[in-house]
Amino acid sequence: MSKVQDRSMDLGAFVPGPDDDLIVCRCEEITKGEIRRAIHEGMFTMTEIRRYLRAGMGLCQGNTCSRIVKGILAAELKCKLGELDDCTA
Repeated sequence: MSKVQDRSMDLGAFVPGPDDDLIVCRCEEITKGEIRRAIHEGMFTMTEIRRYLRAGMGLCQGNTCSRIVKGILAAELKCKLGELDDCTA
């Protein structure tokens, strides 16, 4: 079992970063900090983040922000971007 599949995995406390006010999803006006905080609250998949924050559910349907959100998700979960789907399935 992958360590990311373990929902009891502790990511540590959320520590705000200097670029957390950067808007990632322009359609829904969601910031990097909001995405990072959601991950620390237990949203470990793209589907969970979409449902919780509505990232990627605006007019562009994620065509603009989905890669960025996946990158943030992989960085916070300490998972390689190419392995993200495998480690969060």
